[in-house]
Amino acid sequence: MRGRCGAAARSTGELLITVGAIVLLFVVYQLFYTNFEANRAQDGIKDDLRDSWTQPVSDGKRIKGGALGIIYIERLGRSWEKPLVEGVELDQLARGVGHFPKSAMPGQIGNFAVAGHRATQGEPFAYLDRLRPKDSVVVETRDRWFVYAIDPQPGARPDAPAYKLVDPSYGEVVLPVPERPGVEPTERRITLVTCNPRWGSSTRMIIYGTLVKAYDKPGPLPPELAYLAKPI
Repeated sequence: MRGRCGAAARSTGELLITVGAIVLLFVVYQLFYTNFEANRAQDGIKDDLRDSWTQPVSDGKRIKGGALGIIYIERLGRSWEKPLVEGVELDQLARGVGHFPKSAMPGQIGNFAVAGHRATQGEPFAYLDRLRPKDSVVVETRDRWFVYAIDPQPGARPDAPAYKLVDPSYGEVVLPVPERPGVEPTERRITLVTCNPRWGSSTRMIIYGTLVKAYDKPGPLPPELAYLAKPI
């Protein structure tokens, strides 16, 4: 009896070790490999997009997953630049920061709304909570650079974070005038959306901004991106 119990215990222990190893490998895959693959793919998307800007203009038709531009946020790192792609489904978000298809395009009147992963798949918005009021979000397209300044939360202290948390079902944040159904837009806004907490999705983190400048291309690098020209 004791021998059978010992054998059963050993078998159970071996099974638990095997399961633990599988779980560990999955965690490593999620934490590291998907980020490595996503970042490599996104670098290729940026290179292809920049190459396409040197070619004659196409019909401009937008397709899911197609690259629209490149987005820069200095607060998230001097080397932080991500492709902006059409769509916010999982396949598109693995390719970069996704544009909500029914929202305004960069620089247009209305709400230019985008979303990004906060964990795995390149995790472009992993540290979105670090943004502060007046931080710049720069969007580069074929013909122009658009500079948005992050807005403070109404009534918040000057040093308070710029984000707010909402229920995942609260779609009003991507309306033409965020959170104001039926109101005609007059401003050029941006909305950044990601999951919260970083390793969960019980709420959505929302950050708003307003277009403050635009620069034509070709031309010098916008002053808001001067840090890119400095040695690291």
